[in-house]
Amino acid sequence: MVESSGDVTIRTVKSDGKETIETSHIDLPPDVSNGFTGILLMNAPPSSAPFKLGLVAPTGKGRLIQLSVSLEGEEPFSPVLGVHRKATVFRIHSELGGVAGVVAPVIGKQPKDVFVWILEGKVPGLIREIGPLADGGPVVSVEPSGVSYPIAPVVKK
Repeated sequence: MVESSGDVTIRTVKSDGKETIETSHIDLPPDVSNGFTGILLMNAPPSSAPFKLGLVAPTGKGRLIQLSVSLEGEEPFSPVLGVHRKATVFRIHSELGGVAGVVAPVIGKQPKDVFVWILEGKVPGLIREIGPLADGGPVVSVEPSGVSYPIAPVVKK
C-alpha cells in the first residue's frame, strides 16, 4: 500500500504461511501510478508517448522504479464477427535504475515488457494486456472472450 505521505507498507506471505509486514518511507514523485496505469493510458492521447511514470514496486521495503511508456502502433481487432476496430498499443518497460538496472538484464532478472491495447474514442477502454501479472510470473494475455486479434500481434517485435 502506498500512501500520499510516502509511507509504503509491503505485506508478504512466506512459504511457511507466515505473513510479514514491512513499512518504510519513500520520497514519492507526483507521477506515481500505482493502480492507475490502465486509466492513465486510456486518457493519454497516442501523440503523448513516450513518457515516464513512477511506480512503487512491492519488493523488500518497496522500491521506486520508472515505467517507460512508448507507442507501438495500432492493431486491428474484431470484437464481434464482421466488425473491425483498431486499438492503440502501448509498451510499458520497467527501468529499475541504479546497480539493479545494470545487473538485472545481465543475470536475466529484467522485468518483461507489458503491452496494453487501448480502444480509442468517446469511451476509451483497455481491451488487452500481454505481460506478467507479477514479478517473475509467466507472460499471460488478459482479454475479453470472443474477441479476435491478428495472428502476429505487435508483441513479437
